[in-house]
Amino acid sequence: MLQTVKSGGFRILFRVGGGDGVDLPALFFALRAGTPERAGVASVRELAGSTTGAVFLVAMRDGRKLVFKHERREHHMLDHRVQSFLFGSNTERLIRGLDAEDRFGKIPAAEVLLVADRRKWGAVTESFLLTEFVEGEILGRLPRYREKYGNAVAALLARMHAAGIVHGDVHERNFVLRKKADAAAGGEEVVAIDMSGKRATPFTRAEDRIRLEWTFGVKNARDDWGAKMFLAKRRLRNFVRRLRGKPQLRA
Repeated sequence: MLQTVKSGGFRILFRVGGGDGVDLPALFFALRAGTPERAGVASVRELAGSTTGAVFLVAMRDGRKLVFKHERREHHMLDHRVQSFLFGSNTERLIRGLDAEDRFGKIPAAEVLLVADRRKWGAVTESFLLTEFVEGEILGRLPRYREKYGNAVAALLARMHAAGIVHGDVHERNFVLRKKADAAAGGEEVVAIDMSGKRATPFTRAEDRIRLEWTFGVKNARDDWGAKMFLAKRRLRNFVRRLRGKPQLRA
């Protein structure tokens, strides 16, 4: 069950009971204010940072680990704001999509506990996400990951697409191999992390499938208009990059 609150200029959507009793909105504001110790946090470590945001590993005093992500969107800001104004927030779309799927069968993906958006004139200007930390091995660090786990990633993406969800950033570092939660069942499962929350359209589904082929060698079997549009856009971007003397993207 999800609950919405508005506080501090943010629209916050969080999973009731998520985080095993942690006051998620209070944790969000403590992390953002730089006073995480007030919310039971033992340490915060930056995992990645770029012009588009930063990702932090949050270790709670009771031993649990969470991931805190801040999206700044300094590049392509106008495009991002127009899309959020017309089609809504990617972060809200992600948490709502996974919550709806949970009711019919949980998708193996990092649980999104809280999302927070700041808006101006109806457009998102700043976003935060708080998710579970998935313990396991990143596929890209495992030997022969393409041959061993490509089909498992393909099956996971097919299940997500059937549920109206896309990953939006398919590569070998955004899937983790972890032990199944049910100890009696045993075995391991592939889990999706760092999902984008993009709208599920023929274009974004095709993007997932084509990046799956590039990364894991699982051939895209659907040459639909979404795939044609994605590849045409890549060729156009490469043409512009060539004029600017930049390295070419895969296409």
